[in-house]
Amino acid sequence: MKQFVKALDKEGECFKYLCEQFPGLSDAKLKEGIFVRPGMRKLLKDETFVTKMEMKEKNAWNSFKLVVTGVLGNKKDLN
Repeated sequence: MKQFVKALDKEGECFKYLCEQFPGLSDAKLKEGIFVRPGMRKLLKDETFVTKMEMKEKNAWNSFKLVVTGVLGNKKDLN
């Protein structure tokens, strides 16, 4: 998550949406991609978040989601 947020365009729609969704986080934490687990879960379920992304960001986000759900989730992936 940290690397994904750090790579975002700070002037882009996706980063601005993150700022709107997490008004309690400081600008420094947002720019560094520091989120607690409930915040990550919220974003993983947020379909609007994906609509704010450019194509490269969507591809990276989908890869990140696969890792989180397949490896770090409560259930192991069969692969």
